[in-house]
Amino acid sequence: MNSRCLIGIFPRAKDHRSSIAGRQIDATWKAQLNIENIFNKGYWASADGNNNISPGEPRTFRFKVTAKL
Repeated sequence: MNSRCLIGIFPRAKDHRSSIAGRQIDATWKAQLNIENIFNKGYWASADGNNNISPGEPRTFRFKVTAKL
């Protein structure tokens, strides 16, 4: 079985990422909240070859603030 088949069988990382909210606060500041693996389910992040399958991360919250200077 090759990696293309494995990727088709198992749920992948792209199915478990979500950008919840992003907001431009003013002309300078922007805030964004991202949650990965929102339902905290097991998934395979990648499949490279027959014996190298990487499990995905557990539920992860990320809050990002950026400033345009």
